[in-house]
Amino acid sequence: MQNFSNTRFLNVQALRGIAVLAVVMFHLTSIESKYGGGGVILPAWLDFGQFGVDLFFVISGFVMMVVTSNRSGRMEANRFLYHRVTRIYPLYWFYSALLLAVLFVKPSWVIGSHDRIIDIPASFLLLPQDTYPLLSVGWTLIHEMYFYLMFFAVVRLAPAGNRMQLLTAWLLAVVILNLLSLSGSATYSLTTNPMTLEFLCGCLIAQYGSVMKDALKYSLPIVAVLSAMLAIIAFLSYRDATGIVGPTGWWRILIFGLPAGMIVLSAVRAEQSGMLMWPFLRRIGDASYSIYLSHILVLALLGKIWGQFALQGVSDNLVVLPVMLLLTLAAGDLSFRYIEQPMLRVCRKWY
Repeated sequence: MQNFSNTRFLNVQALRGIAVLAVVMFHLTSIESKYGGGGVILPAWLDFGQFGVDLFFVISGFVMMVVTSNRSGRMEANRFLYHRVTRIYPLYWFYSALLLAVLFVKPSWVIGSHDRIIDIPASFLLLPQDTYPLLSVGWTLIHEMYFYLMFFAVVRLAPAGNRMQLLTAWLLAVVILNLLSLSGSATYSLTTNPMTLEFLCGCLIAQYGSVMKDALKYSLPIVAVLSAMLAIIAFLSYRDATGIVGPTGWWRILIFGLPAGMIVLSAVRAEQSGMLMWPFLRRIGDASYSIYLSHILVLALLGKIWGQFALQGVSDNLVVLPVMLLLTLAAGDLSFRYIEQPMLRVCRKWY
């Protein structure tokens, strides 16, 4: 842990960039199939982009463990929770409010053909719910807020050097309750979801990852690439065998969670060895939260525009898809600079 506490996490920012790019590409495949005039050029394996969510969860656990490594007690726990809450909610509320306005003017654009019932208060508060929140990607933030609340309790109750006991108890509780297969409320489903183990995996990497032998440092990029390749192969095999695009439960931990843990560990240790990932990925990583929240709205808008002039075949896809990707990243970068960062500065002044 001590070694990691001195790391600047440049590679972690780059991993955030990779994670959000994966999610954007996953949703871009849906936009192409819906609005592209019948032809598609994006490969079906890009459905693997869901993996970006799991990578985010492991990163969250790692970063939370490291940034609180020398903090304990009530005041530090309160500070931790305040920073997390003000990091998540203000920008999320901004984009949720935009979508709420669209819901009032054009409900079909938000609800679509699924006729889903949206719990507006639960959506804005990121409370557990049985359906997707108003801003659909908010389902992952419900998990994040649960992580933060639990970790707040850990920081509050345990000194910095004695947190693994509580984290281990949390891990075992999740495993046991999940194996019992009891049905329950949305809150029970959230607290027993195996994806919590991805967050705890990040905590374990922060605690014990620094003991990896330095002799292995030159193989770290290979380990990361092989982990990603094996995850893709496992995902495609699972999808072909089951017909299910998104693995759930323990299958998701096996296919996405474990490789994500290996990638995070490799990236952090590589940075300690002087190996840094490409700067442009760090730039995307800096804006990853803005990109993540805004990309659904941007892609949906651009897709509806494309649908008005889409040609049969794929000739226009070759031009439109790269443009849509660039515009989505640009919109997220602008959001980061002119909405997210000013919000954060204001919130930091309050504490």
